[in-house]
Order: sequence, then C-alpha cells, then structure tokens
Amino acid sequence: MSSLKHAISLLVVVSLLTWLAAMLGFGIDGPQDLTVLLLSLVVSSATYFDLTTHRIPNGLTYGAVLMALVWHGFVWTMAWQESVAVSWQDSLLGGTLCGAMMFGLWQMKAIGGGDVKLAIALGLFMGLVPAVTGILMAHLVAAGFVVAWLGARCLVASGSLALPAGWMARLQLNQPLTGSTRLPMAGFYAAGVLLVIWAH
Repeated sequence: MSSLKHAISLLVVVSLLTWLAAMLGFGIDGPQDLTVLLLSLVVSSATYFDLTTHRIPNGLTYGAVLMALVWHGFVWTMAWQESVAVSWQDSLLGGTLCGAMMFGLWQMKAIGGGDVKLAIALGLFMGLVPAVTGILMAHLVAAGFVVAWLGARCLVASGSLALPAGWMARLQLNQPLTGSTRLPMAGFYAAGVLLVIWAH
C-alpha cells in the first residue's frame, strides 16, 4: 500500500507542478501569480503528506496560515491590493468562516484536525467565496469517489469484478469497513482549489 500511495503522491505533485508551469507561462507575472504559486505549494505538500502518512503536519498548516497572513500584509504594504483579487478583509473573513464550517465537520468526526487548519489557510489565501466554493467542490468530488468505491466493493463481493489480489488489498475492496477507514481529503481540496482557479 505504501508504494501505491507514494506513486499517487508523485503523480499528484507532478500534475500540480505541470499545471502551475502552464498557468504561469514558466514565469511569475505579478502578485496574483505569486498567490497562485504559494497556494499551489501548500495544497501540493498537504496532498503528499495526507496520502503518505494520513496526517497533515501542524508545521505545514500553521506555516500556511502564517504565510497567507504575511503575504496579504505584504501586498497591502506594497500597495499591490489592486493587483490581487482578494482584499485583506475578504481574506480574514474567508479564513474565519471556512475554519468555523470545517470545525463543525471535525466535531462530527467527518474530517481530521489537519483538514480544518488547511481550510483556514485556503480561506485566507483565496477569500470567502472562492474558498467555500473550492471546499464544497472538493466534498462533492470526494462523495463521488466514495460512491464509486462502494460500488466497486459491491461488484467485488458479488463476483462481478475481479482484480489481482494486490490491487484488491491496496484499494481495500475486499476488506471489512471499520471506524478507522479514512479518506485523505487534502487531495480533494487541491482538486477543488484548482477547479476554482481554473474557472477564474
């Protein structure tokens, strides 16, 4: 399972970096592109750690929150606020409300604590509406993935789907569901963020 997770992680990171290079035209052109660069680095790193360790390190999430605050403060100090789509007020509102929304899910044990802190960082970087939109899209994609995974489990149980034993174990298609079964959400948040950025 470890090798599969590392392979998926590498694929995600390479895909994000490839998309980023195309998005930036192999260069940095102003504060808006720098915001996208910082945000992409955060979600890429979070995805890697969540897939490989099932944890998003506090150093990464707290660092991302601090980075977002410092970056928006720097933009404001340099009078670049006209060059970015997110004001510092929208940034603080996004971080606060995204954190509150995700804290409710954490209280219900639907997500981990690292996901809450990552959502705060996303809200600070993106502002309220884009961040909430990205998080909602992430959960919709995750829900679709879970439905497909449960459907595959049903097909395996009925004998309609046969895969090599190694793949069955890696995808947990033939293992009983337990309370410890957890979906790494950071990759879905990365997908939601990229979809929002692409749409804009």
